Amino acid sequence: MRQVGIIAAAGIIALERMVDRLPEDHANAKLLAEGLYRLGFDVDLSIVETNMVYVPASPVGMSPAGLAAALARLDIPCKPSGGTSE
Repeated sequence: MRQVGIIAAAGIIALERMVDRLPEDHANAKLLAEGLYRLGFDVDLSIVETNMVYVPASPVGMSPAGLAAALARLDIPCKPSGGTSE
């Protein structure tokens, strides 16, 4: 990794200055997961314990990349992962 210092710097800032925001981030993730669940998405609420929410895209007939693009147009950042069903 050529730019490992830049990645490490972001991690250091997160650990030293952003720790106080973690409970807020986790609460927001839980709120998002609950809202998506109420909308019919197959979200496993029992695993949403951090600031990450995993949502399958297939129930809305989209690929992960397609769902990510649609959410980006609504200013909702996300990162698609997995194959066609995640």
